[in-house]
Amino acid sequence: MATLTISTSDLQKMLNTENSDVVLLTKREYKELLEKIKIADEILKGRDDFAHYNAETIEAIEECERILKDSIVKGYNSIEELKEALEKD
Repeated sequence: MATLTISTSDLQKMLNTENSDVVLLTKREYKELLEKIKIADEILKGRDDFAHYNAETIEAIEECERILKDSIVKGYNSIEELKEALEKD
C-alpha cells in the first residue's frame, strides 16, 4: 500500500484554497470507503451477467428499436394527448 506524506503547512494551504477538492477522512471512514469501492468493483466485474436476456426480451427490445425508427408509428408527447387519441377511437 502506498503512503502519502504531506507537511502540515501544505495541508493548510490546500484546505484554505477556495475550490479545494481535499477531503479528510478518519481511518475508519477510509476503510469503509475502500470496502464500498471493492464491493462496487466486484459487482461491475460481473456486469456481463446482467446483459444476458431471454428471447422474449430481445424481441421486445428489437420491436422498440423498430418503433423508434419508424416515422409512421404515432407517438404522443403527453398522457393527455394519448387519452384524447384513445377517446377518439
